[in-house]
Amino acid sequence: MLKKTFIHANICALTQTWGPGMNLLEIREKIKEKSSMETRNTGNPNKSDIDRELSRAGKKRQPDDIPTQDTNGRNGKVKPGNVKSGNFYSSTLETRGIYKIGPATRPKIKHDAGFSKFPKKDPELADYWELLKWQSMLEGAETFRPDLTDGIAAYRHYLEGEGKPRTFSYERYINNDESGKVTLRNAILDAQDAAIELWQNNKQPNKFKITGPPIPCGAMDPKLAHTGKKFPYPATENWQKAIGAHIIWLSGDVTVRSFSGTAHPPEFKMELVLHAEDQYNFNPGDNDIATGLSDDANGKFVIVGFAHGYFQSAILRKTFSWKGLNLGVASMGINTQLRQMQPQNNRSATNRI
Repeated sequence: MLKKTFIHANICALTQTWGPGMNLLEIREKIKEKSSMETRNTGNPNKSDIDRELSRAGKKRQPDDIPTQDTNGRNGKVKPGNVKSGNFYSSTLETRGIYKIGPATRPKIKHDAGFSKFPKKDPELADYWELLKWQSMLEGAETFRPDLTDGIAAYRHYLEGEGKPRTFSYERYINNDESGKVTLRNAILDAQDAAIELWQNNKQPNKFKITGPPIPCGAMDPKLAHTGKKFPYPATENWQKAIGAHIIWLSGDVTVRSFSGTAHPPEFKMELVLHAEDQYNFNPGDNDIATGLSDDANGKFVIVGFAHGYFQSAILRKTFSWKGLNLGVASMGINTQLRQMQPQNNRSATNRI
């Protein structure tokens, strides 16, 4: 429940409409009413007291300014992900992660806290103006920016979801973002590599389950150069705003049909589950990629109780088959890439960075 607060009777023209005894929840509802698309499409929107005050204060509504989040950039300088493909390179070589035989088990993942780590405080009048501005831009973006559908939905949940968990579609991400396609391709190769190694090192079982380590997507850490290229930052503004840098981990069921002799290579089938998760928030010092706006503008809404960061997740399932110990699934649009070395060699000390 939002904390009750009062507005001084002598603070600008707003109090003539809102009244000094109106609590924060009522003020927020008034802001939503005044900034709604219905209101702004009826008559001249500049006639409202709020619009006049925003105009007087020099605040303009820009529907394309819905911000990004969780960029993990340095000094706000964040570049779109590198989506170039290359030879297979297991994520475990840099992250030191390990795939294991066993049921799906969420690995240890730590998300950043954003502005929620700062002490809470009562909102001031300037905070109300900012809330009105961003809710107005949100309403405008929902009409004028259909290309930001997923980013807008994520941002609305930030303002109205009260911190509750949210699910999003990774299928939409891989279908509509080049970085999503690259991520899926390399996730499949990563899982194939792990399945082959586990099969070879565990007496070649006919059926087994695998579960894997966290894989950062959109990592800006120079120590994860290969991982950053194979699992890049979202390329489109929509998905930069919806999930930004995030984490995936893989699990699945593997079935192997093996033959005696060397004439027939083993046949693998995998039912892969890609688990994606992200903590939606705004980070101090970061900036929006598309607009350059500071994350501070929205991060402070958490401090005054106007918004809440939240956990969001997605699950993607893919089934595919392959023969032999070479990686690649042509039927899924995955380019077959000959293995440079065997799975057990990938983990050798001489091949680690």
